[in-house]
Amino acid sequence: MRTLLNVSNRIVVPDGQAVAGGLDNTLVNLKGFDHVVRLGWSGETFADHNFDISHIDKYISADEKTAPNGSRITYIRIDLPENIQSAFYEKTANGDLWMLSHFRPDLMTCTDSAKNFYAGQGENIENLSAGSHQKYMRANEIFAAAAARYIQPDWEVLIHDYHLVPQATLMRQQGINNPLGFMMHIPMCDRETLMSTHIDSETRTFIEELYHRQLFTYDSIGLQAPWDLANWQDSMGIKNPVKLKPFETSQVHNPSGQSVLTGIFPACSDADVIHHKYQESIGSPELKAFLRNALAGRKHQKPIMASMDRLDISKGLPVKLQAIEKLLTSGRLLPEEIHLVQAAPAGRLGIYGYREELRDFSTNYRKLRSQFDNVVHTPHDKETGLPVSVKQGIMFGVYNQARVGVFTSMRDGQHLGPEEFALCTNPEDPGVILVTNTTGAAYKFTDAAIVVNPDVDAIADGMEVALKMSKEARKALHQKALAVIAENNNERWITAQVSAMNEGAKQRLG
Repeated sequence: MRTLLNVSNRIVVPDGQAVAGGLDNTLVNLKGFDHVVRLGWSGETFADHNFDISHIDKYISADEKTAPNGSRITYIRIDLPENIQSAFYEKTANGDLWMLSHFRPDLMTCTDSAKNFYAGQGENIENLSAGSHQKYMRANEIFAAAAARYIQPDWEVLIHDYHLVPQATLMRQQGINNPLGFMMHIPMCDRETLMSTHIDSETRTFIEELYHRQLFTYDSIGLQAPWDLANWQDSMGIKNPVKLKPFETSQVHNPSGQSVLTGIFPACSDADVIHHKYQESIGSPELKAFLRNALAGRKHQKPIMASMDRLDISKGLPVKLQAIEKLLTSGRLLPEEIHLVQAAPAGRLGIYGYREELRDFSTNYRKLRSQFDNVVHTPHDKETGLPVSVKQGIMFGVYNQARVGVFTSMRDGQHLGPEEFALCTNPEDPGVILVTNTTGAAYKFTDAAIVVNPDVDAIADGMEVALKMSKEARKALHQKALAVIAENNNERWITAQVSAMNEGAKQRLG
């Protein structure tokens, strides 16, 4: 029996509720494996003083499920000490690594503006960054200890994303000799961004240790797009960088002489999972009620544009609303010609940069609706006023009726939204994908979408082109998108990574 262990930051056992990201659609139904194990944080915390890593079993729960393809899937969930989890997840993983990878060093935890924010929240900011980096490593030690508790010698192991970069080093210290691969789902920054004056020397040294040395302890590294490989090598000062196309691999060397087998592996959703969720929602009372609310007061009874994005600094949601405002105020389109259903769950609000993004989005949202009534609809919590999650199946049903899927990230590793839109849109009258060229999906769907720069004018122009596009032109692009999805499918994505990690392990073991 072949088993793949996926280790990622957060594990959500499927229960039909909303899911914040696309990773669950990617990892739930992996073909080629009899057994998939997913290990990560449960979402629960406890008082730090109660923690004893030598009794890791006390903090772990496991659930067995059957994947849609009939294979066995095990969810191993770890509770984390509260202060360790907060520093690991908010201050370092998302406050530092996420901001840096999305080219926003001005929002990192080490900046004065962020420190002032945390001081205003009542936190002690003395030694804030260095202390958080230590807790990032401590959280990773907990993940590695939990993995060591379960892992079998014949399992293949794939570690996911920036939260867990040290896992290869820590797992080897635990005596784990299995093939270990790493998949980075977010962008990689270039040298100019890493050397920004916003970043203090301690934080820069910590990041260089992770990205320039610890990544080289894996058997293989996967990146989303060719420019991520170029930026990673540039950040290390590599003069003659390796260049790769999707699903190609090569050894990459760091300045210390270490090397690691590296590939470009664009993430893919599982089409069967998407179709299953979509079919469940079509014609359901829940979808009908959602659309009635979204379209209240509209003459047209279908959403014209749609998107589902987490409300974070990478997704460009304020800019998307500014583009709609530009089209309307200039008279290029009338209010009845535009309607955006934008799911935008607000999360990570304990992080400075996310509070700033929520403020900007809310300001633009209120302004647009006050000027033009219901040209944009984002579900909000009635009590808090915060944007909330929408079940994926419901948004997939919305995609089926929309004319345009609008995905305007400022930076994004891949973004599975365009792929989900193409899989759910009505093939007889399909919508068209609009995507910014700083998104991995833009590289993937270059000839199957409208690709624009991530600025207000370019996005507005792209929206106008998309909304005025003929059915025949939309059908042609949709066929190209489906061909891309069929060729770069989920099975190819996971098979290529596992093949690379096993090849890297052979080279390591001689």
